[in-house]
Amino acid sequence: MNALTIVIPTRNRPDLLQRTLSALDTRGECPDSTEIIVVDDGSNELTQREESRIIKQLTIPATLIMQPPKGPAAARNRGIRAANNSIVLFLGDDILPGPNLARIHLEHHTKHPEQSIAVLGRVTWDPGIKVTPLMAWLEDGGPQFRFNDIRDPMDVPGSFFWTANVSAKRDFLLSVGGFNERFPDAAFEDVDLGVRLEREGLKLHYRSDALGYHYHPMDLKGSLGRMSRLARGALIAAETIPDMIYLDNDTVFKRLRRRLVLHPLTRGCLYACNPILGYIPRVRILYFRLVHDLYYKAALRRLLKDR
Repeated sequence: MNALTIVIPTRNRPDLLQRTLSALDTRGECPDSTEIIVVDDGSNELTQREESRIIKQLTIPATLIMQPPKGPAAARNRGIRAANNSIVLFLGDDILPGPNLARIHLEHHTKHPEQSIAVLGRVTWDPGIKVTPLMAWLEDGGPQFRFNDIRDPMDVPGSFFWTANVSAKRDFLLSVGGFNERFPDAAFEDVDLGVRLEREGLKLHYRSDALGYHYHPMDLKGSLGRMSRLARGALIAAETIPDMIYLDNDTVFKRLRRRLVLHPLTRGCLYACNPILGYIPRVRILYFRLVHDLYYKAALRRLLKDR
């Protein structure tokens, strides 16, 4: 019989974790035989005690696994190995599951029992937070999610294997070795796995009704700070996906232009323009794309130089 194991990595966010687990524990929300595995990735002792208290209050079978800080890739692998069920659903600890999210995942797998079938659910901003123009762009075309780019819900590229809300067969995940634990952050480790799974026959289906609400307010400083983590992840993912770190060929002119454009003063000036450019409808998308691209490329070149 098909059954679901929900794997949630977490670190030092007990309030968000409790919110997510409480929603999953609502009567009738999860199918019978569902289990939850929370993998604590190096939280402090106070957080670990709070997590233990939360887990004990759940009516759904739940396990808390502790590990030293190794990153979400390693944490999810612990969850996969510990899973007792044939289907693994990955959720973020800041993802509030919408109605029947777990049921939709399980029912889709039951209708499509092939090992290679995986299910991507939709993620959108939590209605309890104010969605700024930046956050709207991040969700739709920015460096976070691109659900609106999905053309065929029954044939989604493996690069959309986003672990905020995605499920797959446990044995299929293990067949490729799970996540690459060299990834230190939540940055391309899921894309890397999705592409490797695709090479082994992954068929990723999209269910927009399996909806999760992302509770993670984001400002420009935080989003640009994330570019360094994405750059680190891209260097590792490039071993699987070579064009992850595509950069223009060097010429004297391009080197001079790059030094000007990527100079910290230039990036600082662009960042300071956010209160104006970030709120002009016809300009802000170009502005957000430009400033994120500059910060990402600067981080990438810095990392390549330090190799």
